[in-house]
Amino acid sequence: MKFNRTILLLSLFLLVSCSEQSVNRNLIPEETFVQFYTDYMIVQEEISLNSLDSLQGKQKYDSLFQHYNLSPKQVEETKKEYNKDLNRWQKFYDKVILRLESLQKPQANKSGNQP
Repeated sequence: MKFNRTILLLSLFLLVSCSEQSVNRNLIPEETFVQFYTDYMIVQEEISLNSLDSLQGKQKYDSLFQHYNLSPKQVEETKKEYNKDLNRWQKFYDKVILRLESLQKPQANKSGNQP
């Protein structure tokens, strides 16, 4: 009986450690997640401003996921991981804002040079 309990505990330990590793493998590296999330927000605005229908919107989102070689499941798992730490979200959003601002600077320069 003691031997069976030991095997059961070892099996449970291995199962838990393997499941944690598989989740971690699905997490998106922070820099990639910042870039993806920024572009995702831009696509959302494009869809809204251009009144795109759901099929056109889906095509834009699919293209974005393909560009970054990500799946919606990876994004959800990464968001769940970030939800465990609000400070991590804050730092993440700070980086997203910086990226949005850097993307806007070339646009501002172009429009500033025109009469």
